[in-house]
Amino acid sequence: MLPKGKTALVTGAGRNNGKAIALAFAHAGADLILIARERDEDLQKVTRECLSIGVRTLPVLADVNSPHEVERVVRLGLERFEKIDILTPMSENIRASTTWMGVFSMLCACSSHAQDNATGSGQAYPAKPVRFITQAPGGGSDFAVRIITQGIAGTLGLTIVENRPSVIIAAETVAKAPPDGYTLIYVGGGFWVTPMLQKTTYDVARDFTPVTLATSSSTILVVHPSLPVKSVKDLIALAKAQPGELNYASAGTGGSGHLSGEMLKAMAGINIVHVPYKGGGAALNDLLSGQIQLTLDGGSALKPHIQAGKLRPLAVTSARPSALTPELPTIAASGLPGYEMAQLNVIFAPAKTPAPIIQRLNQDIVRFLKLPETKERFFNAGVEVAGSTPEELGAVMKSDVAKIGKVIRDAGIRSE
Repeated sequence: MLPKGKTALVTGAGRNNGKAIALAFAHAGADLILIARERDEDLQKVTRECLSIGVRTLPVLADVNSPHEVERVVRLGLERFEKIDILTPMSENIRASTTWMGVFSMLCACSSHAQDNATGSGQAYPAKPVRFITQAPGGGSDFAVRIITQGIAGTLGLTIVENRPSVIIAAETVAKAPPDGYTLIYVGGGFWVTPMLQKTTYDVARDFTPVTLATSSSTILVVHPSLPVKSVKDLIALAKAQPGELNYASAGTGGSGHLSGEMLKAMAGINIVHVPYKGGGAALNDLLSGQIQLTLDGGSALKPHIQAGKLRPLAVTSARPSALTPELPTIAASGLPGYEMAQLNVIFAPAKTPAPIIQRLNQDIVRFLKLPETKERFFNAGVEVAGSTPEELGAVMKSDVAKIGKVIRDAGIRSE
């Protein structure tokens, strides 16, 4: 919850999410600077509501794309309230603009409440925008990090999402960044698997500090309904009776589906043939047509086909039953104790980032993740919220590196 007495600047305040954010801040006791391009009824209504709650409110008409207008708004706000604590742009274009980045820096420099913190820099953290580096646009990590950055804007201020074409490039960017808490990485658990599959310039244990395990989702083991199996034990028995005759598909060599399959092979002592595809769509199409007998993939991709009876689910790969598919047992409970493979989304900072900053980031992010509405939004997208301590994430990574590393070495897997 935003502490009482803060001042929040909200763009697009009369419309959609901007209006909701403004009213939430008002109910929490924050003074408000409301920006809109036109004095429409919505802006007037939200201004009246904020005033009726008893908070000081300054509505301003301004073109947020004009540097001069932005500076005018900032100066008006500082003259009225003497400080501006929170900057909440609703537009993604505004969030990424250099104009607003500069404004936020100016806010922190001019704000009379700035205090020293653990960095010894003489400025309160955060004193400028926090960047989250993630993978290519449109993927699961990109979707999740944008929800999180919007949710923590009320406490961390301006946050910016920057996409990179691969995990490696994202990791190399953050590994080289200053350890000041202003550049973070948000990626899947493949982040620490990739260096075991190919040469990289970064080492996760050496170059990064854990912040939190953000979300997780289970992989589901599914088979084509023509296969005469209804459980993991049935599948293992059939594979042992027909060594080398069953094929399993994955979205590519070294991906989570491939590693899940190789772990299944190793722990069950079976010989099933890996067929790598260039993407999950092609793999799924061949599975649906019966050319491939089984796969291990994320539930969001498989669920519609499971519900339609076109695929038969056997179990989930997580250590515990998933709330997303409570009717399915785990592979571990189906005859392979110790089997575990989950799809994780994690947040790390550069190594040597000061502990107080890591704790601040963890506290703000986890607080947002634990909100009922946040859990519901992720759940509806087929993802479970985690929200761990930095130490818990470090332990997960260490366990994963040991367990998956053995699978990779024993199977002789290298990325193509």
